Amino acid sequence: MKLNLFRFLVLAAAALILGSTAYAQTVHVRAQVPFNFILGDKVYPAGEYTIQSLEYYSHSLFIRSGKVDASAVTLSYPTTSAKSAKQTVLVFHRMGNTYFLSEVWCADSKVGREFPRSHTESTMAMMQTKPETVIVAANIIP
Repeated sequence: MKLNLFRFLVLAAAALILGSTAYAQTVHVRAQVPFNFILGDKVYPAGEYTIQSLEYYSHSLFIRSGKVDASAVTLSYPTTSAKSAKQTVLVFHRMGNTYFLSEVWCADSKVGREFPRSHTESTMAMMQTKPETVIVAANIIP
C-alpha cells in the first residue's frame, strides 16, 4: 500500500514538473514604447525597451532600457491562446492616461507571458470602467 502511494506521488510530481515546463518559453524582444507605463509598482519612461528571460525555465523577466533607473527583474506567468500570435507585441491596459504593461507575445507562439496586476491598476480598475487594450509592436531579438 505504501509503495503504491509512493509511486503515485512520484508520478504526480513528474507530471507537474513536466507539465509546467511545457509552458516555459524564452523571451527576448525589443520594442519602442511611446508612452510612460507602470509595471509592478514602478513607472517606466517612454523609450526603447528590451525584455528577456533570465533563464529558459524561469518565469522571471529582465526589462531594460538605456536608462539605468528604468531596469528591473519582474515575475511573469505563462498564458496561452488557442491561436498563435501573428506578430511579436507588448500588450498594455490603459485607464485614463495611465498605461500598465500586461502581456508579452512572441510571433508564431501560442504561449505568452502575463504580468501580475499592480496595486495601482487594481485600484483604478475598481473605480473606473473596463481598461482599453493598447498593442505596441515589438521585434524578436535573435
